[in-house]
Amino acid sequence: MSGLAGIEIGRERVRAVVRSRGGTLHTYEMPCATERLDEVVAQLFAAAGDVRAIGLAIGLAHLHVKQVKLPPVAHAARKQMLAVEPERWFAVAQGSPTAVSLTPGGDIALAADGAYVDACVRAFSKWAPVQRVEGAPIALARALDAAGHRTTMAAIDAAPGEVGLVETLDGALHTVRRARASDLAAPAAS
Repeated sequence: MSGLAGIEIGRERVRAVVRSRGGTLHTYEMPCATERLDEVVAQLFAAAGDVRAIGLAIGLAHLHVKQVKLPPVAHAARKQMLAVEPERWFAVAQGSPTAVSLTPGGDIALAADGAYVDACVRAFSKWAPVQRVEGAPIALARALDAAGHRTTMAAIDAAPGEVGLVETLDGALHTVRRARASDLAAPAAS
């Protein structure tokens, strides 16, 4: 049995990093569509074998991102404020199920369709217990910090025609934004 699996569910692809008990990392990437999650899980299981636990990172293509200013209360209370009235903070329909995560510093909030997140958890739970679910920018910031990249900027998958830009500062997620891919293209050489 392998150790742990970190899974990013992107716009059109699922990326997995599986750490064996010996510490070796194995990476997998495959196409994915929401209606095929069970099939993707079966393919990952066939390729990687058993794992003890899974951490899911919901990709930026599936997230609403908001810089928030909340009262100075405990982190759990801040997260609860976002969860109670997600339509106040994010472009979501009132009453729609919404999964919310908040950076440890409490100034960047991420929200995803709650039904989609539940479907992902159900599908991946068939492989192993899902121990953590969070937005990909938060997971990336933690991974970069663990790898010694405490202050950096990285590009991640976003919606069609977009690139996600994630900036970390002193090991914490500092900014998340989307840019049109065409705006980031290098100008033609003259």
